[in-house]
Amino acid sequence: MYAGFRVSSVYHLFKVTFGKTMIQYTIEIRLNTAVERMKYSDMTADCGGRRKQYVFN
Repeated sequence: MYAGFRVSSVYHLFKVTFGKTMIQYTIEIRLNTAVERMKYSDMTADCGGRRKQYVFN
């Protein structure tokens, strides 16, 4: 128990309140944050904005 609640009760209340699991909610927030950052960034999508140089023999 944590703060007087069972973990399973907290998970259930979260899902009832938000309509998704904590993991689904977290993933959605992270993806939305990433999309917003990409919209206002001048970095390229390839290699996370870093240039990789390959040497071919």
